[in-house]
Amino acid sequence: MGSPKRSSGIRAVIDGPTTGYSGQVVTLDGSRSQAGDAPIRYRWTVDAAFMASNPDFGQQAQNASVTLVLPDVPLRIVRRVGLTVSGAENETSPETLHSIAIKPTPA
Repeated sequence: MGSPKRSSGIRAVIDGPTTGYSGQVVTLDGSRSQAGDAPIRYRWTVDAAFMASNPDFGQQAQNASVTLVLPDVPLRIVRRVGLTVSGAENETSPETLHSIAIKPTPA
C-alpha cells in the first residue's frame, strides 16, 4: 500500500488587525485560504480568554471569517487565533496562527 497523497496547496491564510484594545470588535478573514480544487471548510480556534469574551464563538468557528470582541486585559498581552482549512478527502492544512497585541482600553 502506498503512502497517503500529500496535500496540493492546502493552506490557511488569516487577514486582520494585529493590534487592538480591550473590548474592541475585530474581524479576522480566512477567505484567501486555499484548499486545492475542493470546496473549503474552515475551523477557527481561540484560547480561553477569547472564549470568555465571545460566548457565541462556536457558531462562527466554521465560517470564512470571525468577528471577535477582544478580551479585557490589565496590561498589554498578545493572544493568538488559529485557523485550519480542509479540502478534498479531508486533507487539512497546518494550523496558521494570527497574533493580536491587546492593550487596556485608554482612560
